[in-house]
Formats: sequence, C-alpha cells, structure tokens
Amino acid sequence: MSNLVMPRRSFLSAAGAGILGTVLPRSLHAESVVKLPAAPITDAIQYIPDMMGQGDASIALVVSNDFSGSIKNNEKGVDEITLQIEGTARAFETDYVIQAIESRPGGVLCTQTQFTETTCQSVGWARLQSKEDCLRFAGMIRAAGVDRRVSGKFNTHIAQGLAFNKACLDGAPFQSAERIVDVSGDGPENSQGMDTVRSSQLVRAQVGLMESHGIKINGLPICNEDPLLDQWYKQNVITSDGFVMPARGFVDYADMLISKLMLEIAGIERGKSPAFAMRGLG
Repeated sequence: MSNLVMPRRSFLSAAGAGILGTVLPRSLHAESVVKLPAAPITDAIQYIPDMMGQGDASIALVVSNDFSGSIKNNEKGVDEITLQIEGTARAFETDYVIQAIESRPGGVLCTQTQFTETTCQSVGWARLQSKEDCLRFAGMIRAAGVDRRVSGKFNTHIAQGLAFNKACLDGAPFQSAERIVDVSGDGPENSQGMDTVRSSQLVRAQVGLMESHGIKINGLPICNEDPLLDQWYKQNVITSDGFVMPARGFVDYADMLISKLMLEIAGIERGKSPAFAMRGLG
C-alpha cells in the first residue's frame, strides 16, 4: 500500500554510472572526475498534501533503508525485513523523538526511501510537528512495507540511492535550514561489474557531491554479518560533518535509530540519550 500522492515535479534519469578517474576529496565537487549516477527517478517526487503546513522547516530528513537481498529471514528464523520496517516506524512513535520533533520551529519535513539495485520513495514528504503527525507517519511506513519497485532485487547500490535522495531533497516542498540523509543498511556498495575499490570510490564521489550542496549524510550500519561495516560507512558513506551509529543487528536497529534521530533533530549526544541509558549504552 502506498501513501504517495500529488506529485510535485519529475526528475528523469540522464547518465549512467562508471569510474572515470581518481576521486576528489569528499568535501569537493566530484562530478568532473567521476561519472556519478544520475538520480534514477522516473516517478514524480511525492508529498502528503494535508501534512504540508506552511513556511520553511527546521530540517528536511530522508530516512533511507536498504532492502537488498541480504535482508531476509536469516538462519535463526529472524524476519529482518519486518524488524527494519517495524523499527523505523517505532522510532517515530517514541516519546523522546516526538518531543525532539515538537521542539523544532516549523517542524521536520520527512520522507522515506528504499534502495536495492533501484531506489524509490516509499512514503511521501510530510511535515511532522506534533505527536499526531509522528504517529501517522509511522503508520504510513508500516503500510508501505517493502515497495514493489525494490522488492526481490539483490544488490546494494548505495551511490544510486544517495543520488535519488538528493533529488528528493531538491524536490522537497519547502526550504529547510538543514538537509539530512539518514542511511541504514547491512552491507557495502556492491555495484555489478565493479570491485570493492571502484564501488567505494563511486559512493565517496556521490557523498562529496552532496556535501558540496549542503547535505549532511549520517549512517546506521547494521553489523549483523559484517562487524567492520561501521568502519566502511565511516570511510565512504558519511559526510565530513556526519556520524555513524552502528547497530549490532536488526534487533538493535530501532534503539539505534531512536538515538540517531534524537541526535539529528535535537542535538542530544549519544551518552545523554535516554534510549541509550535504557540499554546501558551511554
């Protein structure tokens, strides 16, 4: 079920992806050196009309989830897909996060995207200003589930997903003081036909481009299969002003996302986060 309504504008694909040379530092514009993936958007950017409000927002936030083939029912019978969907929804139902959102003038513009080999906007832009808004947004995340446009795809194309997220931010219905992409996933970039070095370069180039446009990227790596994934995220996914908050597995994902949202929205430091205190992780 989709909650996407009333398109604002369309962004069409243009160029493909491929490494052309050495990558510039992430803080610099990298388009002239690396051929970045165009935003693979053939659908219009969507928003929820009765959750738009008026005027600029404090933050525009994209919550971007990996639903590639590695996220599945694992050998212990744990449904990782449901844990990620439910964890994302539950984070927006948590009093701590709701209070942080309510404290921001103009509220928080928020959308959810999902990425695999393709990327889509699964829940349209909504302005969150109250507990009612947050609970409704959480319900939309649950109702969307895994979007059919990404379901069944195996590879993890983080660079393409980031390009899509930038287009979503560029198509947001209002301006915001801060623009943030919140990326979660359980593996590194694995673009077909590229080795690890070239795939990582592609991600870093896209991150550099987004940082040059004032977008902050934070990471929530889910380290259930790769205990060093948080290091790869630190080196390749986040902007110079971003941070990584790893989850040990999908069962910890919701708690980490709660603390991550509080840090992003209210500036509450990790050691002072109630979600961490509850679990003795401060």
